[in-house]
Amino acid sequence: MSSVSRSHSGSSAVQTLDARRNLVNPSDELFFALEGCTVESRDDRWRIEVCGVHSDDAHYWVQLNLNGPVQCGLTLRTERLEAARVIEMVCGWLSDSVPSDLESSLVGKLYAPAFSR
Repeated sequence: MSSVSRSHSGSSAVQTLDARRNLVNPSDELFFALEGCTVESRDDRWRIEVCGVHSDDAHYWVQLNLNGPVQCGLTLRTERLEAARVIEMVCGWLSDSVPSDLESSLVGKLYAPAFSR
Protein backbone atom coordinates (compact mmCIF):
# COMPACT_ATOMS: atom_id res chain seq x y z
CA MET A 1 0.00 0.00 0.00
CA SER A 2 1.41 3.37 -0.93
CA SER A 3 0.78 6.58 0.85
CA VAL A 4 0.87 10.19 -0.17
CA SER A 5 2.09 12.86 2.17
CA ARG A 6 1.62 16.55 1.64
CA SER A 7 3.55 19.32 3.22
CA HIS A 8 2.06 22.71 3.86
CA SER A 9 5.35 24.35 4.82
CA GLY A 10 4.63 27.56 2.96
CA SER A 11 3.13 29.15 -0.06
CA SER A 12 6.36 29.86 -1.99
CA ALA A 13 6.00 26.73 -4.13
CA VAL A 14 2.43 27.65 -5.01
CA GLN A 15 3.47 31.20 -5.89
CA THR A 16 6.27 29.86 -8.11
CA LEU A 17 3.83 27.56 -9.93
CA ASP A 18 1.35 30.42 -10.35
CA ALA A 19 4.05 32.67 -11.81
CA ARG A 20 5.19 30.00 -14.31
CA ARG A 21 1.65 29.16 -15.39
CA ASN A 22 1.37 32.33 -17.47
CA LEU A 23 4.81 32.16 -19.13
CA VAL A 24 4.91 31.60 -22.88
CA ASN A 25 7.62 29.21 -24.05
CA PRO A 26 9.15 28.90 -27.55
CA SER A 27 6.81 26.01 -28.44
CA ASP A 28 3.81 28.18 -27.54
CA GLU A 29 5.17 31.04 -29.64
CA LEU A 30 5.56 28.73 -32.65
CA PHE A 31 2.03 27.38 -32.13
CA PHE A 32 0.52 30.88 -32.12
CA ALA A 33 2.66 32.04 -35.07
CA LEU A 34 1.50 29.14 -37.26
CA GLU A 35 -2.11 28.58 -36.15
CA GLY A 36 -4.52 29.87 -38.79
CA CYS A 37 -1.81 30.98 -41.23
CA THR A 38 -2.53 30.60 -44.92
CA VAL A 39 0.19 29.40 -47.28
CA GLU A 40 0.12 29.12 -51.05
CA SER A 41 1.55 26.34 -53.15
CA ARG A 42 0.87 25.40 -56.77
CA ASP A 43 -1.84 28.04 -57.05
CA ASP A 44 -3.73 26.55 -54.08
CA ARG A 45 -4.28 28.04 -50.65
CA TRP A 46 -3.82 26.02 -47.47
CA ARG A 47 -4.84 26.93 -43.92
CA ILE A 48 -2.56 25.63 -41.16
CA GLU A 49 -4.03 24.06 -38.04
CA VAL A 50 -1.44 23.19 -35.39
CA CYS A 51 -2.11 19.94 -33.57
CA GLY A 52 0.97 19.96 -31.38
CA VAL A 53 4.59 20.93 -30.86
CA HIS A 54 6.72 18.32 -29.08
CA SER A 55 10.40 18.03 -28.28
CA ASP A 56 13.05 15.46 -27.55
CA ASP A 57 16.72 16.02 -26.74
CA ALA A 58 17.77 17.56 -30.05
CA HIS A 59 14.67 18.02 -32.19
CA TYR A 60 11.20 19.45 -32.26
CA TRP A 61 8.24 17.66 -33.85
CA VAL A 62 5.44 19.81 -35.24
CA GLN A 63 2.10 18.17 -36.06
CA LEU A 64 -0.10 20.02 -38.52
CA ASN A 65 -3.36 19.68 -40.41
CA LEU A 66 -3.40 21.50 -43.74
CA ASN A 67 -6.81 22.42 -45.09
CA GLY A 68 -6.96 23.25 -48.79
CA PRO A 69 -8.21 21.48 -51.93
CA VAL A 70 -7.71 18.28 -49.93
CA GLN A 71 -6.99 17.80 -46.27
CA CYS A 72 -3.48 16.77 -45.25
CA GLY A 73 -1.80 15.72 -42.06
CA LEU A 74 1.88 16.56 -41.79
CA THR A 75 4.42 15.90 -39.06
CA LEU A 76 7.81 17.50 -39.45
CA ARG A 77 11.05 17.44 -37.49
CA THR A 78 13.13 20.57 -37.07
CA GLU A 79 16.07 21.69 -34.95
CA ARG A 80 14.72 25.24 -34.58
CA LEU A 81 11.34 26.57 -33.50
CA GLU A 82 11.11 29.15 -36.27
CA ALA A 83 7.79 29.77 -38.00
CA ALA A 84 9.47 30.82 -41.27
CA ARG A 85 11.46 27.58 -41.37
CA VAL A 86 8.36 25.46 -40.71
CA ILE A 87 6.37 27.32 -43.38
CA GLU A 88 9.22 26.81 -45.85
CA MET A 89 9.15 23.07 -45.14
CA VAL A 90 5.34 22.95 -45.47
CA CYS A 91 5.40 24.79 -48.81
CA GLY A 92 8.16 22.50 -50.08
CA TRP A 93 6.14 19.43 -49.12
CA LEU A 94 2.97 20.78 -50.71
CA SER A 95 4.75 21.59 -53.96
CA ASP A 96 6.69 18.30 -53.93
CA SER A 97 9.98 20.19 -53.91
CA VAL A 98 11.49 19.20 -50.57
CA PRO A 99 15.29 19.10 -50.71
CA SER A 100 16.57 15.53 -50.36
CA ASP A 101 18.30 16.30 -47.06
CA LEU A 102 14.91 17.22 -45.53
CA GLU A 103 12.83 14.34 -46.89
CA SER A 104 13.42 12.22 -43.79
CA SER A 105 12.14 15.10 -41.61
CA LEU A 106 8.63 15.04 -43.09
CA VAL A 107 5.83 12.52 -42.75
CA GLY A 108 2.55 13.40 -44.41
CA LYS A 109 -0.74 11.93 -45.50
CA LEU A 110 -3.36 13.22 -47.92
CA TYR A 111 -7.06 12.73 -47.28
CA ALA A 112 -9.79 12.61 -49.91
CA PRO A 113 -11.80 15.80 -50.20
CA ALA A 114 -15.21 15.81 -48.60
CA PHE A 115 -17.98 15.53 -51.18
CA SER A 116 -21.38 17.01 -50.54
CA ARG A 117 -24.42 14.97 -51.49
